[in-house]
Amino acid sequence: MKYKIFFLIKYVLTKNIAILINGSRYFHNYRHTSNILAFYSALKQNGFEDTEILIVSYEDITKDPRNIYDKIYFNPKKHFEKIDIIPFNLTINNILNVLYCKNSKIYDLDETSNVFIYMCGHGGEGYIKLCNREYLLYPDIKKAIMYLCKRVGKVLFINDTCQAESIFDGLYQIDNLYLVASSERNEPSISTQNCSNIGPSLIDNFPYKFLEIIDNCIRLDLNVFFDLFDFESVMSHVIHSNDSRFKVKDFFVQRREKELFLFMDV
Repeated sequence: MKYKIFFLIKYVLTKNIAILINGSRYFHNYRHTSNILAFYSALKQNGFEDTEILIVSYEDITKDPRNIYDKIYFNPKKHFEKIDIIPFNLTINNILNVLYCKNSKIYDLDETSNVFIYMCGHGGEGYIKLCNREYLLYPDIKKAIMYLCKRVGKVLFINDTCQAESIFDGLYQIDNLYLVASSERNEPSISTQNCSNIGPSLIDNFPYKFLEIIDNCIRLDLNVFFDLFDFESVMSHVIHSNDSRFKVKDFFVQRREKELFLFMDV
């Protein structure tokens, strides 16, 4: 007599989470909304659900009465798909609470999770401004990032502000953290995309370069990928960690649980 036996093999694949933070407000900072939408659109194209992307932004700039379009443009002829941005109260405590995983989208992160953090807005030597009202200082950022790195598998942290590198003091030695700054100390972060119909700058150069190349770079490691952000394109010096273990797909491609059934006659 023959029996058919089946085995269930379950692969628990890494679950990636993205945190996109816009630290500014008001219509003249239009480009910062474009910045986070650049990364949001790439994440969505690579399998992320909205439940896996946390957007932290003070307001939805598409609802500003000065905005003549209902979409956000990143160059005069191209725009992002419209999404509803839920306003977030940008305070120091609220931003730090996100990094400490005190949010419903990210509270269950563990060592199987990879986390991508993108932060843009206005910054200076050792700080990031929040809505021109508060200053998020690098010692507080350092402490929160260190906590996050102890909790999860890998972290990619991109800071896209003026003098972006200056908040990374004391973080380079963390083994599971990859750092990217869109500008060196004492260097501005630049935007060159403009549209006379809209008025303010449309997007910063760093995320614009990201949009141009990401589709063809998913299989690269992060070292090679961020080396492509040359000064001629970005107009600032992009600084990044040097660790070939980190891959683009570790953070920009979503991976889910898979179940495999095996059948055997005995």
